[in-house]
Amino acid sequence: MALQELHSSGKIQWPGDARIAVFLSFDFQGGEDVKPDKNGRINHEEYTQGEYGPNTGIWRILRILAAHEVKATFLTCGGIAERLARQLDKFLFPVLPKEGQVVRE
Repeated sequence: MALQELHSSGKIQWPGDARIAVFLSFDFQGGEDVKPDKNGRINHEEYTQGEYGPNTGIWRILRILAAHEVKATFLTCGGIAERLARQLDKFLFPVLPKEGQVVRE
């Protein structure tokens, strides 16, 4: 099957006559990949870097988004959602889910 190019007629309009649209998506993770080495020791530098996101980085991102009234999508896995429920509750549950949205499934 041959690929077909599709082009608009130049009639696409964004709200407020914006020239482009931007979609922000964040992968919310938190040190789950940090495992002990073969001697059972944790690399504390890797652990600290992995824990920066859920303990510091997420709050900085949320402040920046709020200051500019920007919406974004956050993705995470179930294990992180359970372990970091406090962080998720801050930005996920104040917004009531609309019909068809998946929340903590």
